[in-house]
Amino acid sequence: NIGKPGATPFSLTGQPNACGGVRDTGSLCHILPYGRVVGNADHRAQMEKLWGAKPGTIKSDPGLNTVEMFKALGRDEIQAMLILCTNPGQSMPNLHGVRDAMGKPRPNKPFICVIDAYPTRTTELADLVLPAAMWSEKAGVYGMSERRYQYQPVLKPAPGQARPDLDILFDFARRLEDRGVVPRGYASKFTHVDQVWDEMRLASKDTPYDFMGMTRDRLKVERGLRWPCPTEDSPGTARRFVKGEDPILDTGPYADHSLKPGEVKFYAAPDHRAIVWLRPAKGPAEPVDDDYPWVLSTGRVLEHWHTGTMTMKAEELRRAYPECFMEINPRDAAKLGVRTGDKVRIVSRRGQATIRARVVDMPRDGMVFVPWHWADEQSLINYVTIDAYDPGSKQPEFKICAVRLEVV
Repeated sequence: NIGKPGATPFSLTGQPNACGGVRDTGSLCHILPYGRVVGNADHRAQMEKLWGAKPGTIKSDPGLNTVEMFKALGRDEIQAMLILCTNPGQSMPNLHGVRDAMGKPRPNKPFICVIDAYPTRTTELADLVLPAAMWSEKAGVYGMSERRYQYQPVLKPAPGQARPDLDILFDFARRLEDRGVVPRGYASKFTHVDQVWDEMRLASKDTPYDFMGMTRDRLKVERGLRWPCPTEDSPGTARRFVKGEDPILDTGPYADHSLKPGEVKFYAAPDHRAIVWLRPAKGPAEPVDDDYPWVLSTGRVLEHWHTGTMTMKAEELRRAYPECFMEINPRDAAKLGVRTGDKVRIVSRRGQATIRARVVDMPRDGMVFVPWHWADEQSLINYVTIDAYDPGSKQPEFKICAVRLEVV
């Protein structure tokens, strides 16, 4: 059914701007923009040429993943960190170590700079906070889950000293030029945000992403376009890899004129076949035992987004879920003598949180569930969670750790 209307695979990502701002632009430790990987010498050379860097500047080994990066920060092996578009002082697992890495006073403590529009559990740990403009106060392109890139114009001026984060990064990059850290002209060549988009288009050229046809002027008129969109007369692509619908199969390095309309070819894969990852089930890093006999799983509620930085300020949303809660099923609640509204201390080998119980027939026996949106000290459930992570995706094991429950 792949490549047919209503049946094409779809990536429903849980993180903000994970498509356009992270995966597409190569903002993870092992990737480079638009389908390139750090371990590929040709890919590194392509980006070094585009960025005007000397050959060999981009290292062949991936950098540290997020969990390991904060561990290195705690060991003072990283001397400075710039944080934006995220709130690790609340969202990271095994949170005590992360918060200590950023904020614990010590000789030669790393310098922490945060760019944000709101006070957060991360800005309170920063040595320097730079106020950021919100989405309606800056121009840019958003990348969406269905591969749609859509232009967002400035709708209102930013208040006070708030500035678009890209302008702040420009200033930082120009200072790096002045200090000789990056080549002269590396950042000062940009005088307008639209020029950054043009370089991004060039980075996509002749890749499976190719969106050279998405000029800034075109995006300002159309209601978003889906890549691939290699030429200015291309309408974009509803379904990838399908001959007759995906323009990448008609022109450029991946063109294949032997295919019939409707036939599918996964041109980005080495053997042009779909890659399906099948892995054996693996148990949790921290199974329950006599000392910690309950499974804690964390997650979200519909009304709030991540650390609640914005949604908690919307009265209707905050009123729907004004405080954190722990879901426990009636059978387990009866064993503990817990009723809805009672405070329960959730304790792991790493930390604890004290949260009101909600007795509902949702969690399975032996499991409790806590959403992680609330920022007050007692509700920071990530003090409890474990920072074990998947060796492939590097995704932390937020969903399973062993805890004990104490009625307060």
